[in-house]
Amino acid sequence: MNIFAVIGAHRKGNTYNYVKKLEESMKTIGDFNFDYLNLWEKQFETCRGCHLCLIRGIEKCPIKDEIIDIKEKIKRADSLILASPVYVMNVTPLMKNFIDRLSSVCHRPEFIKQNGLVLTTVGAYGSKKVLNYMENVLNVWGIQHVTKVDIQTPPVQNLPEKLQKNNKKQIENKSAIYAKKLIKKNGLKPSFSSLMQFHVQRMIFSQKTSKKDMPEDYNFYSKLEGKKYYSDIKINFLKTIAAKSIAKIMGLFY
Repeated sequence: MNIFAVIGAHRKGNTYNYVKKLEESMKTIGDFNFDYLNLWEKQFETCRGCHLCLIRGIEKCPIKDEIIDIKEKIKRADSLILASPVYVMNVTPLMKNFIDRLSSVCHRPEFIKQNGLVLTTVGAYGSKKVLNYMENVLNVWGIQHVTKVDIQTPPVQNLPEKLQKNNKKQIENKSAIYAKKLIKKNGLKPSFSSLMQFHVQRMIFSQKTSKKDMPEDYNFYSKLEGKKYYSDIKINFLKTIAAKSIAKIMGLFY
């Protein structure tokens, strides 16, 4: 199975090294192949906020670099990892810009068959908030089954033995959980929040005003008219009814 790992650090340090430890642990469980995108090596230009990727598609982005190729690599992978150090209770600028450059995937989720994992390295506090943020990003991109790994790395010369043991335990336990999800292909089973997102966005972007204002979204969701989800997979009937009902209620405000 192929795993695409995005490292949001500015150098090959703790974050990269702990993802490598995760890889080593997973390879004792099954056949997993890791492909790394080290953002410090790419230096993608920052998003200009022009909205062209949302309105006309990511191909219309005025910045010409590898971001489209990266998106396609993620689609071909079985899973996606986002890993970032905690910078003042947030991801790094490199990771935030990478997420911003894939804004179109928030409107038109494309990573619906993958599982995900998010990993943070933190000196003191803020990891929970950052893990939740990256999980939410994966959720709106279409990835609903996300494993979280919280690694404690205070800026000291010698990491206390207790933290070393805790970090090792995190890697061992979470790699086993993550591997199990991949082997069972849990990523194919949409969560209720994912179903609700689908029906709400389809309701919003199928309106006539979207045909003019957001044509790429309109075209995307018009093709999904009558569908239960972004792909043809078996979905619980009651969950579908509930998600549709919530979308209809929200539609009263649009």
